[in-house]
Amino acid sequence: MFGRFFRRNRPCRCHGKGHPKNGRCTRPLSDFATGAEVLVIANSDRKTMEMGLFNGARIHLLQNHENEPNLVIALGDSRYTVPREIAKKISVR
Repeated sequence: MFGRFFRRNRPCRCHGKGHPKNGRCTRPLSDFATGAEVLVIANSDRKTMEMGLFNGARIHLLQNHENEPNLVIALGDSRYTVPREIAKKISVR
């Protein structure tokens, strides 16, 4: 019964900070490691929206190396390269 009141003060499992007001922890797509499967929460880039990266889309991160300028993602049966600068603008969880 009391557990729900104390949960708000615990650090978030995904990045160690407190929970945001809406209860959802989001990070940029570029922060996740290779092999991660994530859900798009917010995307304001029109070009990636046309590729299918809309809110609610599930993405599998195939390749993300810090020294490379692009990320390789899988969306359904398609594979895309996304520039790192744009991936920083896509919020996922």
